Amino acid sequence: MFVSFMIVMRAYYQQLSLCKSMHEEHMEEKCKKDQEEIQKRIEEVECREAKEREADRERKRERARRAKEVGPEAIRKEKYPWCAQ
Repeated sequence: MFVSFMIVMRAYYQQLSLCKSMHEEHMEEKCKKDQEEIQKRIEEVECREAKEREADRERKRERARRAKEVGPEAIRKEKYPWCAQ
């Protein structure tokens, strides 16, 4: 009777350890998936910010180009609107 109990307990613990390892693997996969998703979001935000910076630089270049075309004399005489500079 005691021997059969020990056999049953050994089988139970083996099954339990198998379940634990499967659970750990599942959690590792979930963690890895979450990290990949976070990394993807970070890359999207960085890309969007880079595009915004480039657009801002382009606006500043265009503003400087228009100011050069008008010339410093027009700016001094306030014929060139400040909002367009």
